[in-house]
Amino acid sequence: IATKGPAIVIPTSAGRGAGKVVKAKFLQGDEPDLKDLEPLRPALAAWMTSADNPYFAQAAVNRVWAQLFGHGQVNPVDDLQEDNPASHPVVLQTLAEEFQATGYDLKHLVRCICATSTYQRSSRRPAGADENDLPYARMKLKVMSPEALYDSLIRATGMKEIAIQTTAAATSGTGGAKKGTKETARDRFLRFFNTRDIDTLPVDFTHGIPQALSLMNDPVFNRGTPRIEGLAKLPQDQAIETLFLATVSRRP
Repeated sequence: IATKGPAIVIPTSAGRGAGKVVKAKFLQGDEPDLKDLEPLRPALAAWMTSADNPYFAQAAVNRVWAQLFGHGQVNPVDDLQEDNPASHPVVLQTLAEEFQATGYDLKHLVRCICATSTYQRSSRRPAGADENDLPYARMKLKVMSPEALYDSLIRATGMKEIAIQTTAAATSGTGGAKKGTKETARDRFLRFFNTRDIDTLPVDFTHGIPQALSLMNDPVFNRGTPRIEGLAKLPQDQAIETLFLATVSRRP
């Protein structure tokens, strides 16, 4: 059955109501005012970012906060509801209002969070601090994602790819290549180092003995690399500076 405008037809497999034409509605029950051939996505985006929508800005702020701190003010990050309040509701609301007032400027939001003393704290636990009472007493260390680890190793070694050879890589990890596609060296590395599950936070360390042994013993990590070969040709002070910049992103 053909329909005009923002509407769908309930499929016959649904049983009750099969064949009924249902007009599109927003969550509050309002129908979008659209012409027959107008695209739906702009209307959805306008509704989501409307000043009348109290949820979008908070959800976006909570996700950015989780990326920077390793855990959101609301966890899980996609479970914003009254029964799951934020750890610091005033902070979340203030940032959401600032985010909305700047036209949802993500760079501005990141600057606001990173400029706080909370974000700039050391990872060392203050003497006598109880993290159960003071969850932001220090900046918890975040574990690098498999993607970030692979890209960082590529940058540090100067190699074009890192093809791990350990037999354990064939069975460890999750999220292999899609069916019908050839698994690349990067795919193999990501699958082997992807030891997280759906409830894992970025501050949780989940790598085990297989991953540690691979980094220590795999042939790809125990032979000359373009970066090392290049260092051998440089003066000592320049070689040290290049090594620091490639591995810890700062000068010695």
